[in-house]
Amino acid sequence: MVRSGTVQKRQLLLGGLFLLFLVSLLVVVEEAEGKTITVDDDGGADYEKIQDAIDAAEDGDTVRVYEGLHREKLIVNKSINLQGNGSEATTINGSESTPFNGSVNDYVVWIGVDWVNMSGFSVTGSGNERGDSGIWVCKSYNINIYGNNCSNNRCGIYVTSSSDCEIENNICSASNDMIGIDLRTSSFCTIENNTCSANGWSGIGLSDSSSYCTIKNNTLNENGIFIFGYSLETWNSHTIEETNTINGKPVYYYKNISGFTVPSGAGLSGMLYL
Repeated sequence: MVRSGTVQKRQLLLGGLFLLFLVSLLVVVEEAEGKTITVDDDGGADYEKIQDAIDAAEDGDTVRVYEGLHREKLIVNKSINLQGNGSEATTINGSESTPFNGSVNDYVVWIGVDWVNMSGFSVTGSGNERGDSGIWVCKSYNINIYGNNCSNNRCGIYVTSSSDCEIENNICSASNDMIGIDLRTSSFCTIENNTCSANGWSGIGLSDSSSYCTIKNNTLNENGIFIFGYSLETWNSHTIEETNTINGKPVYYYKNISGFTVPSGAGLSGMLYL
């Protein structure tokens, strides 16, 4: 027969162990969410330079940038959330910064690691050579670029050798000399709800073996969608919806069909370069 005092002790012990488990779980969750590091070019925050905050961050942290003009070029090599205070108030201008040592391309923000979110910035002032860009995503997986204004660059947003990236609600317009949003050798990416206007060559580009990308709800003016490649998969594996418009007219993208007529009100019909 078990005494009541022994039962109570066991209950207290089990309760204590359960409480300890809950505390440990909360600590793990807090560590997983990461810490927030603040940046203000006028002082009063953790750092005055964005790059210094990125260098101090760890995977999972948030770098929160207050409004202002930040004259920098950035290397993002941590899996972080990089948040500005809105593209109308928070600008990264790379025009007065020299390229990094050993850099071939004169980009403003370079992302070369998986699992990065970047939002709320105006990014401008890249170089003017092939490959120069406002935001360059290179050899990365699961990158989210949203709510930024990437105008007045050689290329607005440039994604190379990457996959599962989401590019949403950005503005890539006005004097981008080449392409607003350019995907090269990249697959399973989504380009959605962006505005690309008056770019020198094209609003959105898919080339160099890019495949299985989804393009929808984008607004393009004075430029269109350009697809270039040397294999069938390069141009017929994409999902390009009629919700995209060029100069207010829908985009029609046909594949694996024959004997059709492109509607007279189309903003753009398909082009194939092999």
